[in-house]
Amino acid sequence: MNFFDKNHIITEIVAAIDVHGTKNGSMHTDRPSHGLALFYNKGSIYNFSDGKTMETEAGECIYLPKGSTYAVRSCPESPTATACYAVNFKVLDD
Repeated sequence: MNFFDKNHIITEIVAAIDVHGTKNGSMHTDRPSHGLALFYNKGSIYNFSDGKTMETEAGECIYLPKGSTYAVRSCPESPTATACYAVNFKVLDD
């Protein structure tokens, strides 16, 4: 089932942050909460553990599911220009 196929009740905002890229990527293993990221400058490249890759651009919003494992790296041409607003949250009946 797709996360957006039903209504959810957010029970806790875990974090709401302004994230900026770096020259080094980061690895996220078994995310403890759901996340939304809205890119307002350069995007990022996500490599998920299931082999899928997603490239984001400014103006796009992506959903990162709870429990997902992925590596993320900033825009290769200008890593420090990568920027997004991120909100991590928990939902009722996860």
